[in-house]
Amino acid sequence: MIDPVLEYRLSQIQSRINEDRFLKNNGSGNEIGFWIFDYPAQCELQVREHLKYLLRHLEKDHKFACLNVFQIIIDMLNERGLFERVCQQEVKVGTETLKKQLAGPLNQKKIADFIAKKSIWLPRILSSLPAWATPGH
Repeated sequence: MIDPVLEYRLSQIQSRINEDRFLKNNGSGNEIGFWIFDYPAQCELQVREHLKYLLRHLEKDHKFACLNVFQIIIDMLNERGLFERVCQQEVKVGTETLKKQLAGPLNQKKIADFIAKKSIWLPRILSSLPAWATPGH
């Protein structure tokens, strides 16, 4: 099922990313340009398809990397041999308790360090994250 609100938000990405302000890193502390796009987890397939389309069009004129933060977290857990255990723990204690338990091992600095260690340096980054994976959801 296509979410019309999400469809509208997705349709806005390309024009905003192509704005000079974004491309020249104005207003972002003169750091690397990035766009973080959160969305309902049940819309994952819709977002993935749109990102494929979007990257094909953006890469004609610019170099971009697309980082799926959820996949990055899975990769972090796998690298430490924890992913299967975390999945089993979620069944036992529930999602909310698990989020609290993972707050330390998956804090923002550790995620940023992992991304920095694994990423190819590009001038622009798109980041996608299911809304349920963000704090407060």
